[in-house]
Amino acid sequence: MRTAALVMLTLLIAAARAQDAPELTPEVDKLIREGQTAALESRLAGATTPVALEWTAKCWVNAALRSQKAAEREERLAEAEKRFRRWVAACESARGADEAVRTVSTAAARMTLARFLSHTWAGPDIDELEVSSGGRGNAAHAVRLLELAVVELEKAATAIRPLADDIGRYEDALFAAELYDTALRLRFEAPFHLARARLYIAQFEPKDAEKRAKALRSAELGLQQLIATAPDGGPLQHCRVALGLVFREQRRFEDAERELRRAITADGDPLVAVQAQFELGRAQALAGRFAEARTTLAPLAARTPDSLTDEERGALFYFNCAKLWDALSYIQEADAKRRSGGGSAIVAQQAEQLRATGTARLGALGAMGGPWPAIVQHYVLASVDMDADPKTLDPQQLLFVAQRLAEQDRGAEAAAQLTEAAARPLADLELRGRILFELGLAQHRLNNLREAAVAFETLAAQIRSHARAPQAASNAFTLWARVADQSREKADYERLAGVLLNLVQSYPDHEWRLDAAWWLPVALQAAGRYSEAVEQFGNVPQGSPHWEEAQFRRVQCARQEIESLRDALEPAAYSTRATGVAQRLREYATAAQQRSAAGAAGGAGSARWAAEARIAAAELLSAPGLEQHQPALETLTDFERVFDAGTVGELIGRVLAARIRAYRGLRQFEQAARTVQQYLEAVPVEKAGPVLTLVAQGMQEELERLRRDGKQAEARRLAAEAVPTFQELERWCQRDPARANDARIVALGLAGMHYTAGQFDEALAIIDRLLAADANNGNYRRLHALILTERADQDVALVENARAAWSRLLSDPALRTKSPDRYWEARFQLLRLTLRLGKATEVETAIRQERVWFPEMGGSPWKQRFEALYAEATAASGAPATAPADGSK
Repeated sequence: MRTAALVMLTLLIAAARAQDAPELTPEVDKLIREGQTAALESRLAGATTPVALEWTAKCWVNAALRSQKAAEREERLAEAEKRFRRWVAACESARGADEAVRTVSTAAARMTLARFLSHTWAGPDIDELEVSSGGRGNAAHAVRLLELAVVELEKAATAIRPLADDIGRYEDALFAAELYDTALRLRFEAPFHLARARLYIAQFEPKDAEKRAKALRSAELGLQQLIATAPDGGPLQHCRVALGLVFREQRRFEDAERELRRAITADGDPLVAVQAQFELGRAQALAGRFAEARTTLAPLAARTPDSLTDEERGALFYFNCAKLWDALSYIQEADAKRRSGGGSAIVAQQAEQLRATGTARLGALGAMGGPWPAIVQHYVLASVDMDADPKTLDPQQLLFVAQRLAEQDRGAEAAAQLTEAAARPLADLELRGRILFELGLAQHRLNNLREAAVAFETLAAQIRSHARAPQAASNAFTLWARVADQSREKADYERLAGVLLNLVQSYPDHEWRLDAAWWLPVALQAAGRYSEAVEQFGNVPQGSPHWEEAQFRRVQCARQEIESLRDALEPAAYSTRATGVAQRLREYATAAQQRSAAGAAGGAGSARWAAEARIAAAELLSAPGLEQHQPALETLTDFERVFDAGTVGELIGRVLAARIRAYRGLRQFEQAARTVQQYLEAVPVEKAGPVLTLVAQGMQEELERLRRDGKQAEARRLAAEAVPTFQELERWCQRDPARANDARIVALGLAGMHYTAGQFDEALAIIDRLLAADANNGNYRRLHALILTERADQDVALVENARAAWSRLLSDPALRTKSPDRYWEARFQLLRLTLRLGKATEVETAIRQERVWFPEMGGSPWKQRFEALYAEATAASGAPATAPADGSK
């Protein structure tokens, strides 16, 4: 089909038109070009003149070419064929037209119909069949359309031949109808395209040997006759290329080479010479002369799209095909050597080296994108067993096998093939990059986000020059962010930070670079690498929308860093550094307040961050190791006056918690109680609940922060310190029956503080009272189970009580969906306690069953904890210590 496209023998189809024929106005021309069939046929009002039918046929073709769906395209092409045939019939039966004019008009219409059938309709299939050596495309569909085209071309050639041979008799009539040049062109084009159509039929109908041979003989005869009469130049050059292809199909390789060499050196179209050179190389390869074929193809295969002139780009298809057949020649030579090797190990090794070279070159072509990956995949897989042991395939083969498996929705197998390929040592970085990218995609399709992130990260970090590396950097950023967000593990935030640092440093033109420069210190902060985060927050430019938050986070990270060093530093050194950090927090708060008041650009949110910084300074000053309680109180002296009501309302819980701690540190217990009581007394009863929640939340937030940072001992101390405050809050709530609901909130918080402080008897007494009032409250049940579990860990006789508590929590059938973290916690604790009772086999079985239905086991950290528990159970039962395979029963 590409040969037909290069013929460039434009038909001047100018059928005889009546003087009253419709006019091709700009509006009508637009309707035709845009394929607006209904509008055009309405405009033509049912006209049946040849020219009107020609327009509607072409309009239907354009409508088909605009179709996105294959079925719709076929329907519209079928409608176009009907219009073309009506046009042919109208030309045949045109009244009042000269016989010669009618003959030429009809032949021209038949020629257009034939080109529509063989080029427009069958063209996509013919292109695929040609480039894949018959392995892709619908051969039956193409042959059916080609046979219809042959019928029209035979009629056109038969009709035009006698008229063109004696054209002088009809000269005046044809000139008057503007068909003289058309008649002369048809004299050559009709038989030429007839020969080409028969050649294609022979190529794509290999099963019927007799039909194939007959088509080739007819094509050969027709082309020989044309060559005998064709003038030098383009027409003769086209005929020689076509005849060379006929000889090649007949396996008359010497004759084919002769004709193709003549076409290469002919004084004609340079683009046709490119095609002829490609076809010559292909013929030499089919003849088994592989080295010669590569020499012939080399000048074409070496050309890149960027090196082609505008004129040469018309033959881009053949330059690319030269690359394809250069690569295929190695594979063909490898197969030939293997067949003739007689079992020789040396010959087998040579064949394997040739195949590896060819496969690598195919892979490079596949990396060009467009249709080539599918074409290359076809050739690679043609000689590969899809179910072969991956260890017997080379990396390129593994890549294409994996892509085919992915197309077949065999995602896990595809990932396994790519994992094998990625593990191989590869000097070809282009191929390694494609393997890693496809591995990332495969793992992502399987929802293996961590594995996908690792694959993309590896590509972005190790092969930065690869075409897919920038996209891999983006994907790694996105996926590690999701993984870290789900796991909340510091190690995952570290991986995210590494990916972001690589993106910032290695991809200066990346569209996400500015975003990455912001999220890098955020990830470092979450990873606990506070000093690095401070430095990176300092790199955020002042024009960034994140600048103000970056200033806040810098001092926030300084606080987190000094607190992380509390146990590592000498008391004096810690006190000095912590005092400095508190001062920096206060200085930032002052500057941020000023920027907020001045409405400085980039100061959005500065008032809120100033408030948080002041609270953080107070918390740090009154914390153990520094205990500067008076400066802490002074830091918060005018907090409610300086900041707006919204900010105060959101942060008052932390403010009160800091003040209460400071008063208690100064042993001003009455003032601590009044601070709470005075504020709460000033609040209407109906608003007491939210205020109490904020107060409790302030202390609990600090507690949770210490837990997240792994400061269990400090969390225990803080909880013990918080107990008196919660007791005071509880007594205040109990003084008014209207505050019963708030009293329960505070009581639960008090029980939680007792529990964290290790005061289990006190915590249990409160929870028993709460459960007596509301036995189905999930928060009460959970804390009850946690307390019993702590006691059971100290006394095995109490294990059964703890197991019963977790079982009651699990009795809620909706727990796993509405609160999955609670479900997996309860399930884990139940099985851990079951193992303490010596029921190792029961625990093994339960974990295996969970893995069948829920392979992720609640994600991190529960999955890792279940795996450790499973290993402990198998060791206790004497079974092999291996985790159950996903999906196994």
